[in-house]
Amino acid sequence: MTKDKRTLKDLNLMDKFLFDEAMEDKDNMKTLLDIVLGQDTHLKYPPQTEKEFRNSKENRQIRLDVYAIDEDDVVYDTEPPKTISFKSAKGTM
Repeated sequence: MTKDKRTLKDLNLMDKFLFDEAMEDKDNMKTLLDIVLGQDTHLKYPPQTEKEFRNSKENRQIRLDVYAIDEDDVVYDTEPPKTISFKSAKGTM
């Protein structure tokens, strides 16, 4: 099974490649978190893509798509959406 190759101009933030590239930029990641969370986020380090954490006891690992940590040591794992929904989030919490 082969995937069709697309040009960069045909990509959007739902594409994992472009999402990861855009979110590696600290300012882009901060802006995304600020908008989604509705607060002012201050990242401690630049975001990292495909960050792996290994559990040495059981030799298991997890992979975070885009990993970031803020000044309060809150860890964020972001990933591009699989689909776009235009439903209102009002009243869902």
